[in-house]
Amino acid sequence: MPAVITTAARCTFRSWSYRAYTSAYPMEAYLYSEMFKLERDHWWFSAKHRIVLTLLRRALTARPGKQRVADLGCGCGRMLQLLADRYDATGVDASPLAVEFAKERHVKVVQGTAARQSGARSGNV
Repeated sequence: MPAVITTAARCTFRSWSYRAYTSAYPMEAYLYSEMFKLERDHWWFSAKHRIVLTLLRRALTARPGKQRVADLGCGCGRMLQLLADRYDATGVDASPLAVEFAKERHVKVVQGTAARQSGARSGNV
């Protein structure tokens, strides 16, 4: 089973649901373009990437070959691109636009939800 990195929020608070909110109010298209540019050099993204990569290296035991990891909610794919340098990384994002931006980074990415991609209904998560 791959390690899972979740970069998208997953929360439910009483009657508020992230999934219902994002389907009713999708991210504006121009924001994906801005994020695609900023993810590479902006200090916040750079720091987040270093932290995630460090924690992942500590959490995964050394094995021969590349270990499988999944980036759920991979957005425009910069974290996925960095993961692919060291791991067999696959990204999943619900937004078709985010997936198109991620593909520009030449990474493995699919459009959909984590439950649909992982077989969550059969208990394989």
